[in-house]
Amino acid sequence: MASSLTVPVNPDLLIWARETAGYDFDLACEKLKCKPEKLQKLEAGEAEPTYPFLNELADLYKRPLAIFFASKPPVKRNKPSDFRLQLDATSHGISPQLNIAIRKAWLMRENFLELSSYGDQPISPFALTATMAEDPEELGPKLRKLFGVSIATQLGWRAEKSGYDEWKKAIENQNVLVLELSRIPLSEMRGIALWEDTLPIIIVNGADSQSARVFTLIHEFAHLLLRQAALCDLAPAEYDSGTAKLEAFCNAVSAATIVPKKELVELVSGRYSERWTMEELAELAKTFSVSKEVILRRLLTVGLTSENYYRLMRIEFIAEYKRLRDKIKDKDGGPSPALMTVRNLGKPFVELVLNSYHDNRIGLSTVSDYLGVRVKHLPKIEALVTR
Repeated sequence: MASSLTVPVNPDLLIWARETAGYDFDLACEKLKCKPEKLQKLEAGEAEPTYPFLNELADLYKRPLAIFFASKPPVKRNKPSDFRLQLDATSHGISPQLNIAIRKAWLMRENFLELSSYGDQPISPFALTATMAEDPEELGPKLRKLFGVSIATQLGWRAEKSGYDEWKKAIENQNVLVLELSRIPLSEMRGIALWEDTLPIIIVNGADSQSARVFTLIHEFAHLLLRQAALCDLAPAEYDSGTAKLEAFCNAVSAATIVPKKELVELVSGRYSERWTMEELAELAKTFSVSKEVILRRLLTVGLTSENYYRLMRIEFIAEYKRLRDKIKDKDGGPSPALMTVRNLGKPFVELVLNSYHDNRIGLSTVSDYLGVRVKHLPKIEALVTR
């Protein structure tokens, strides 16, 4: 009997919840396994949902049930500009999974700011700027100086993970919230920049290799310097457009920052060959703690290979990425929930949450909610961020 009772809700809230979850009307009906006429009447205010169906909506749209009892929808955040260059990606829009992940990123930022407000050191606004009129070859060394990463330090890194961790820490030190995503295909996104003047956000795809993520980090940082919210796939441009020029600029800034022209040219002096072998690229990639694709892209920008050869080799790189991902999938188990929490949310956020708990500002349930894990995983998480 109770299951047939209807609940009065503002129909605008139903539309808002669906759209902010990234579902078009037809896909929502498919996921809910309901007839289009039913959802259409609910969203038009011609019918009221039953309580069980409202629960289904809350579960699909990843919203607390209480939000549907508000008087009106909250203000929508603007989506990041779609700067992806792969035609198949842009034609499909943003998936519900990625859309919800972006929503969660904004929530992490709100939680970070709230917990930081209890301290005596407020977060400084992001004052760094750049324009596309600047030369990436000049901007790159400036960013290295800002990050405090000398070439001697970089060449001293002995592992791919060390390089990624150090670049990530350098960007986090600029009051940027760096997050990673799981279970989002690389074909849909490799990086996202979400602009705010205080605590802007960079999101990288955790499915990518760590060396490739380094390039994405700096690419998205360049978007923040331009005051842009951007969704990127970092694909090479197949046509000339404003978006392609913008992405080419951010790529150039990233390349000039990570692989300085002077040092690269000195290192390959006397070894010019348009057709660099995988072994040669791997050697250079290991030296700079970056991917082989980043090295070849950089060799292209300094005139040490051709555009045609880069495009040819990129097909090989994509196939290699896929083999590596498939190999990881075939392994039993996987990273622990503790490890994934620290990786995806970043040490600064996790440390802030744990410190707030130890200072009796929040309880265990709030810690669990903010970190998205069960309480039983907290000792391992704490061990990871304090080691």
